[in-house]
Amino acid sequence: MRLIASDLDGTLLGPDQLLASETIAALQEVAARGVIIAAATGRSHRTAVGKIAPAGVVSWAVCSNGATLYDVDSARVDHMHRIDDATVETAMSVIGEQLPGVGFGWESPAGFGLDDRFRELQPRVDEFGDTYRDPPMNRHPEEVIKLLVAHADLVANDLLEKVLPAMPPGVRATCSGAAFVEVSAGGVSKASTIATLCQRLGIDRADVVAFGDQNNDRELVEWAGTGVAMGNAHPDLSDVADVVTDTNADHGVATYLRELLG
Repeated sequence: MRLIASDLDGTLLGPDQLLASETIAALQEVAARGVIIAAATGRSHRTAVGKIAPAGVVSWAVCSNGATLYDVDSARVDHMHRIDDATVETAMSVIGEQLPGVGFGWESPAGFGLDDRFRELQPRVDEFGDTYRDPPMNRHPEEVIKLLVAHADLVANDLLEKVLPAMPPGVRATCSGAAFVEVSAGGVSKASTIATLCQRLGIDRADVVAFGDQNNDRELVEWAGTGVAMGNAHPDLSDVADVVTDTNADHGVATYLRELLG
């Protein structure tokens, strides 16, 4: 084990969305043995960095489902994968035709923006913090790195099933367990960005342990040398994982790492 890549919500974080003392101790122990620790989350770096800060040993944050790589030690965005502006327009048009009444949000380098409908459907989202535009914007900016889709009656994976057939070339959709669906540039995922990071660091995928609980963790869990699903994971993720550990409420990441370290 040379690198750990872990999802945050539902995985590394407890139900209170905080790092438990048991998890912090386990991360610090593996870091002391020279293992590199990277978060891999659907969250923006704007909220992810604060969540992992108490451990003090998470060096990298792959955020926005792989669209952003954040260097925690240097406190800077290493790079971002943006969606072509014309592709954003096409995706919004096609999805809107297929699912009337949807709302859209978007993340750009400047922060989050929400249209009126998205704000109505999702009035409170922890992820947005204080970075959303007020009043809501009904025209997305250029340089979108993540498009968000919300619906009145469909949520999470049920909404994803309806959105996937409407995806134009150049984008991919996934679900992190939130009520809305998240759309990124084609070919961009947690797995692709962790793979790029490992190539830079000279780490083989066989030496990567990845933890997750949702649809947007599947590619990473399958790619890693050892893929670990949480006890609270979506059944589809558990089916492809090498190992299933305890739930996030029972500090499953810490449980697995303690067993691995002996």
